[in-house]
Amino acid sequence: MIDYKSKYASLSKRKLDDELILSCSRGSLEEVEYLLTSEDLSEKADIDSWSGECFLCACKSGNLNLIDFLLFSKKISKNANPHMLGDQPFLIACKTNNVELVKYFFNVCKFEKNEDIVNILNRFPKIKF
Repeated sequence: MIDYKSKYASLSKRKLDDELILSCSRGSLEEVEYLLTSEDLSEKADIDSWSGECFLCACKSGNLNLIDFLLFSKKISKNANPHMLGDQPFLIACKTNNVELVKYFFNVCKFEKNEDIVNILNRFPKIKF
């Protein structure tokens, strides 16, 4: 078990925010929870300012538990797209051939198969369900 208290106690707010994004990239739910909720930290990582980046990184990691935590505990939008650049979470799921994440978006997030979604799915033949 990692001693997060020692690891993060002396970091500045900006460094904690950086660590939050990196933790999402690694798919580390335990670390993300610590950075956002721990009473040991005098300052918490700022999920409100970095929600889009965090959610996209979590989608790339493929950790469904982390994605679920961010969506429902932290109220991050399922359509997160920081600065309206690059990929949206659903497209990331398709590009990484993560069928479980695609199913998650349909079953849990209630995505509908509209024309845009069907066009995306048609570009990725490995995604079948």
